[in-house]
Amino acid sequence: MKKTIIVIFFIVSLIACSKSEPNLKLSNPEAFAFDLGDSWEVNASIKSMGFAQLSSEEYVEKTGRKILDSKDGYIIVEDNVKTKIKEDLYHCHIYYSVDLVTNSLDTLKAIYSEEVHKESEEELSDIMLEAQIEIDSTFKEGNYKLFFNVKDKNSNAADTISITFDLTK
Repeated sequence: MKKTIIVIFFIVSLIACSKSEPNLKLSNPEAFAFDLGDSWEVNASIKSMGFAQLSSEEYVEKTGRKILDSKDGYIIVEDNVKTKIKEDLYHCHIYYSVDLVTNSLDTLKAIYSEEVHKESEEELSDIMLEAQIEIDSTFKEGNYKLFFNVKDKNSNAADTISITFDLTK
């Protein structure tokens, strides 16, 4: 009986202390368009969660650089020049692109893209990803759709979310 309790305690401890795998999730899509007269401005945003957050040392290794030294709370990294990176930071690295599907069902791939690298002393629960796109007056009024294609560069996890918006005067 005593051995069973010890084994159960050990298993519960392992499960509780294990690091969870990243699970990239996208939510809260919003988009709206402003008529600027001779063009449109489209603003869109989404919330990303569940991305991998690496320690400073893990991030340096992931980017293929070599750690030369560690002192005074900084890691000295060998790249083209010696770079100091603060220790005890969490690093997230996200790339995203936005595709536009017109009301005539044409798809304009990667009309917006951005790479985001955030450092924080605490783990981040989420990051807002935003796009501001200007389209010309050849786009007619009607329903349009945006697709946010997001890739977590630290874990290679990927997800896509869509947003519908209207061009109306």
